[in-house]
Amino acid sequence: MAVRELGDYYYLIWIFALLALGAVGRLRQSKVGRAWLAIREDEVAAANMGVPIFAYNLLAFIVAAVLAAMTGSVFAAWQGSVFPESFTIQQTAILYAMLVVSGAAGMPGIVVGAAALTILPEWLRDYGIYRMLLLGGLLVLVMRYRPQGFFAAVPRRSAAADAPEVSAPAGAR
Repeated sequence: MAVRELGDYYYLIWIFALLALGAVGRLRQSKVGRAWLAIREDEVAAANMGVPIFAYNLLAFIVAAVLAAMTGSVFAAWQGSVFPESFTIQQTAILYAMLVVSGAAGMPGIVVGAAALTILPEWLRDYGIYRMLLLGGLLVLVMRYRPQGFFAAVPRRSAAADAPEVSAPAGAR
């Protein structure tokens, strides 16, 4: 069965994407979202503060699975059928690069990172097989010089930056 025209599903895809972004954005502002943020930043500290780690991790898995199932159903309806050959390692690498480059902390960053890494391969299409090599180089550079991603919502701090300065007593010298 042939792939249907994108125009048939254009508004459905946009409505679904906006509803999903809105729902996830509201979820991030809730108690659940704050618990997920605490777990992501420091799981041990969150557990010590009484956050049930297993329950919130399971809930995160369930929410991700529901969103993936809904997205997959729209994709399957658009294509008419879905086979494992539809998904290659190249697509998986691009999705991972989107997550790493954008920084997984903020919704606007994820949207901008996904848009950038959707457009960038099209600009690099003339380079053929070197396109993935260039994207891999970009990923290595980001991981080396900006590991939190370009659009990280919560800046990471080192433990040394949080430690108070200790000066020697005046009579110690």
